[in-house]
Amino acid sequence: MAGWMKFYSMKLPEVFVVEVEDEKTARQIFKNIPFVIIGKTQKQKTIIVQNNKKLLFSANLEALKKSWQKPMRNMFPMKNKPKALILKNRRN
Repeated sequence: MAGWMKFYSMKLPEVFVVEVEDEKTARQIFKNIPFVIIGKTQKQKTIIVQNNKKLLFSANLEALKKSWQKPMRNMFPMKNKPKALILKNRRN
């Protein structure tokens, strides 16, 4: 129990994620505040993870999405894929 209490009494740094246009904008906004750029948006549908410009891994987003969805599809199989639902504004 003492270990549990120590864990929750620790002061944790406050962290938040912000999306900005580019690194120049980030530097202007966070002049005197420490910040780290954790990623950049790109056209290719791949996540690329690097450390000091060394490639750690890359993964195709579509493959990641399928892996993420697979457990739920196994639990709740759908016989027919749903068709797009079109809602029309009905006026009396």
